[in-house]
Parts: sequence; C-alpha cells; structure tokens
Amino acid sequence: MQSVDENESENKKSKRLRPLNNNMPLTDNTTPQNVEDSILFPVEEIVQSPLPGYVAPTSIGFSADDSLVTYLFSPDHNLSRKVFAFDLKNGKQELFFGPPDGGLDESNISAEEKLRRERLRERGLGVTRYEWVKTGLKKKAIMVPLPAGIYLQELYSPKPELKLPSSSLSPIIDPHISPDGTMLAYIRDSELHVLNFLLNESKQLTHGAQGNTVTHGIAEYIAQEEMDRKNGYWWSLDSQFIAFTQVDSSGDTSF
Repeated sequence: MQSVDENESENKKSKRLRPLNNNMPLTDNTTPQNVEDSILFPVEEIVQSPLPGYVAPTSIGFSADDSLVTYLFSPDHNLSRKVFAFDLKNGKQELFFGPPDGGLDESNISAEEKLRRERLRERGLGVTRYEWVKTGLKKKAIMVPLPAGIYLQELYSPKPELKLPSSSLSPIIDPHISPDGTMLAYIRDSELHVLNFLLNESKQLTHGAQGNTVTHGIAEYIAQEEMDRKNGYWWSLDSQFIAFTQVDSSGDTSF
C-alpha cells in the first residue's frame, strides 16, 4: 500500500511527463486564411502621420460660461488642424476658427518656433494652439497665434481680427492671455511685451536682451528639455504682475 505522499508524487510526475498535443492549431481559427478575406493597408497609410485611427480632438477647452467645448481637429485626417466648437445645449459641432492663410506649415516656421516645436515634440500644422479670452463680457472669443500674427476670433463673427502682426525676422513667441482677459503677454526679440486689448497699445516691459545670450521670459534649453518647463513667464492671478526669468548664457562653454 502506498502512502498519500507517494500517490501525490506519482501524480506530479505523470503531469510533468504528459505529452503535448501536436494537433493543436498554430493560429486562431477565426483569423481569415485567404488573402481575399483579409484587410490590407497600403504602405502609404502605414507610414503616414498621424497613424490610421489616431486622429482625435486635442487641446480641449471650455468657454467662460461652460456652454461650449472647443478643440483642435482635422476633418481631413491629416496634420493640419482647425478650431471646432461643440454646443452642449443643441449638440451641434461648428467650425470656430480656420486659419485665413492656411496657418502654420513647414515653409513659414521661424527658427525660434522650430526649436520650440522640437522640444514640445509638436508635429501639428494649421492651428497648433489657442486660448479663450475669458472676460466678464458676454462675448465669446479665442486668441489664436499664427505665423502672420495674433488673431482674435469672436463666436459667429464672419472673419477673425489680426490683432498683432508678426514676421519671420521678429516672430511673436509664447503668447498668453491675462487671467482677466484684458491683456496679452508675449515674447519678441527676447524681450517681454504686453498688448492692452482695451487701449489697443503694446508696451515693452523688459530691456537689455542680447540675442540668444541674454533673454527675458524665455525658458532656456535645459528647462525645456530636462525639466519639462516650457514657459519663461507667469501672470499673477489678478493680472497685475508678471514673473519672468532672465537667462544669461554668456559664461557657457561651447564644445
């Protein structure tokens, strides 16, 4: 008579020595076996950007009264995007802003913007960002930065207003609306500026920049690449002050 321990040992050995079923199918039977039954993707679709199925709304935002949801989207399923608005009350989607000149493309990107896009891992074209102008007024408007300048687009307005022209030789970098919606801060020629929407006047706030050696309000390379800090200035909550960085790289050694 064998003990219980011996029986368990024999069972374990038999389980380990049990032969594999060589008749098991190597593939899923539900998978189409004929080329005619398969879905083939052309090479052009496989290597395209964005990838098939990866086109989705981005940069989602809300209007001040939370009645509209806005986002960047490409109806043509490519990299060129526009601003769309979805009305939460009637459930309708409408085009909010389409760039009048086609927006950003590979031919009109300034050197500064190209570096910023590389550090942001940004590949989008057309409209790449926007901000709501949130004021106490009932009108709904967004700010859209493009290579041609800063545009303001009011809801249901027939065309946008070019509020501040830009150029490739002196581009506008990193514009941001003040919390109260009355001013726009931006960087130009490595200096911090502010545009007052009410007075339609622009004022330079900082002085003494020296090309790329001394800059004001711009996040330096280490901050952007290693610290994930993309901004070089910040509005106070009451829109009365702006904190900014001053970067002096004159002592850096070139390798």
